[in-house]
Amino acid sequence: MRLWPAMLAMLAVGCSSTEPEVEDWVYHQPEQVDDGWQTASLADVGMDHQQLTIMMEVLRQNPGHLVHGIVIAVGGKLVFEEYFSGRTHPIYGEEAPIQFGRETKHTLSSVAKSVTATLLGIAIERGFVSSVDEHVFNYFPDYSDLNVGRKRDMSLEHLVTMSAGFEWDESSFPDPRNDLTAWFRHDGDLIRFVLERPMVADPGTHFTYNGGATNILGEVIG
Repeated sequence: MRLWPAMLAMLAVGCSSTEPEVEDWVYHQPEQVDDGWQTASLADVGMDHQQLTIMMEVLRQNPGHLVHGIVIAVGGKLVFEEYFSGRTHPIYGEEAPIQFGRETKHTLSSVAKSVTATLLGIAIERGFVSSVDEHVFNYFPDYSDLNVGRKRDMSLEHLVTMSAGFEWDESSFPDPRNDLTAWFRHDGDLIRFVLERPMVADPGTHFTYNGGATNILGEVIG
């Protein structure tokens, strides 16, 4: 990995601070813990710590940055692991800063959509799922009462491409009338909440950004 000068300049421009200077950062090999990761030093994998040192100095001298953690793995070995303090998610508006660490539960937001799509590919590659053409309700027999009309044509591909056809508004989050907000606050059956949404398009014909569909896909993979 290399942090080019332009990237470092962007970090510097995006952070401004009147805080007193902090002590120089010194690289340490990540702690070896029982989490399945083998650690190594940057030198072990042929990486120079100079650019990472510059990056860390910029971040540590500008506490207003929004970086929560930086983890680098090379060749299956963890060689860099640093965490910072901040809010869990700007939308949620926490006032007190949180000190992030390897055990901190973290809001992934839309990153979860890419991760879930990747996991679907792995599930298909390993034979747990036959293909993206499988019908969604094959995995939800307890919800067969909802498998009617256009929903009979809904496949896993439609979930992963967000073209399931559900009526769903996520654009005004966190407005309480927003479907994702309502899903967060729903204290009942979260799977049924999504699957019972009215259909406004045939599956595969219309893209609608839909976090609920991603969660249904996550249940399939689970």
